[in-house]
Amino acid sequence: MDEPLKKIEFITRDEYYQMEQTLAQAADALPQVERILKKEFKRMEVVNAFRDAFDLIGGVTRLAVWANSNPTEFYRLYAKLLPKETEHTGSTELVIKHVLPPSRLDE
Repeated sequence: MDEPLKKIEFITRDEYYQMEQTLAQAADALPQVERILKKEFKRMEVVNAFRDAFDLIGGVTRLAVWANSNPTEFYRLYAKLLPKETEHTGSTELVIKHVLPPSRLDE
């Protein structure tokens, strides 16, 4: 069954400016907020911004609460994070088993 569409709530311009003022006040106490205010992100800064936002909204504890309520979606996301390649720690010998029996050409 299809899930009903969820309403996406956007913030108003006033709420955005209020948020920026709050971040500016927090920048003195939290150095990671200063990176957000500069808005000059390189790839690693974007990763750090997401890490900071993750921590600010509850981090691992909140993720665990969400995962408990949404196990299917959590496992779907978790599967995407798993490495696609596996390490082979066994023998390096390769054994090929032929399906067809030997013929006169094999003699």
